[in-house]
Amino acid sequence: MKDVMASFGVPLADEKTQGPCTCITFLGIEIDTVRAVCRLPGDKVQRMLQAVRAIMERDRVPIKEVQSLLGLLNFAGRVIPMGRVFNRRLEGQLKGPPGQAKWARVTIEVKEDLEVWARFLVDFNGVCLWRHPPVSNQALHLFTDAAGGFGYGAYLDGEWSAAPWPRDWIEAGCELAGAQNSTSSKKPRSRSIFHSLFCCLCHEDAEPLPVNNNAPLVVEENGSLPKAAVKYLLPEVKAQDSGKICVVIDLDETLVHSSFSSVHADFIIPVEIDGTVHQVYVLKRPHVDEFLRRMGEMFECVLFTASLAKYADPVADLLDKWGAFRARLFRESCAFHRGNYVKDLSRLGRDLNKLIIIDNSPASYIFHPDNAVPVASWFDDMTDTELLDLLPFFERLSQVDDVYSVLKLRWNAS
Repeated sequence: MKDVMASFGVPLADEKTQGPCTCITFLGIEIDTVRAVCRLPGDKVQRMLQAVRAIMERDRVPIKEVQSLLGLLNFAGRVIPMGRVFNRRLEGQLKGPPGQAKWARVTIEVKEDLEVWARFLVDFNGVCLWRHPPVSNQALHLFTDAAGGFGYGAYLDGEWSAAPWPRDWIEAGCELAGAQNSTSSKKPRSRSIFHSLFCCLCHEDAEPLPVNNNAPLVVEENGSLPKAAVKYLLPEVKAQDSGKICVVIDLDETLVHSSFSSVHADFIIPVEIDGTVHQVYVLKRPHVDEFLRRMGEMFECVLFTASLAKYADPVADLLDKWGAFRARLFRESCAFHRGNYVKDLSRLGRDLNKLIIIDNSPASYIFHPDNAVPVASWFDDMTDTELLDLLPFFERLSQVDDVYSVLKLRWNAS
């Protein structure tokens, strides 16, 4: 080969020239002709594992560190293609006006995704690019599809099969439209944590499924609901709340901030996951006590969180000393839309002109932005006064018949 290149006048760099071998590293990827696989070299795997674990240990990291890790994981996706889907939530932490955000949240969902990546890097490093014998698409005739609320199916060369989602998947909250009754003015049944406390790979011991009368929906691309009749998520209005505006209130980063880090906390919530008890440290936002007390007096308040009940329910028990929350809704009551858990206000059974949502995440109210009172995300700033500052506004709002007129004036003024 060297002689041939020399005869054509093509220079070769000795340090980049490899003699006959069965394994070569090209463009950062090992090509193994004996095992017929492409994989990441060991030093790259160790570097990626260190980067993954460094971010998993913290709750906030610089944006540049997240961007660097995403670059590594996207490169790893060349030979670990199934890992790409677990980059989505990490990429979501980079959203926002360019140049403004310097820090990114490392949510518990993101940490769970990074745990999956750590497993992939160790146990699933490599992809086979050769098939023996080669199989064409025309010969294979393989087609698959899935429906979030029902199950999955496949067709292969004249044969087909279909099945519902496994019960333990539904119990873990990984289906798009699983069955779980989450609406009650009483304390709902405890469930899992790992989604906003944690993700779909979290596994719990299977429990009997309750009746599917409040299943979250897979929505259409335009955000509309399927035309089938849907039972409302909230019960009938109680006599004490007759005529009041309904206020939907978010939990994480709106009222509290939770972390696995052992720091000073107002509450410590033990959560069992896969047989291991994890301590979740919960810090209350300044003035949250006064805020909930007054809001419970003025409105019909509903806790609506994209977290799972096993975590959010005991937090609400400790946080809501005054019974401000008439009902509690959790992740299974959200609509899964384009990668986000959306709180669809049209499913609550309340008039939209008498309905407000308080949330730090615009994605949560993307279906009804005109009903939203956005709040800044809160992590640990003990000088924060946002909840206290909002009370005069809500005191005025509690007297109106149509929230749209006031909310539109507020945003036009701002």
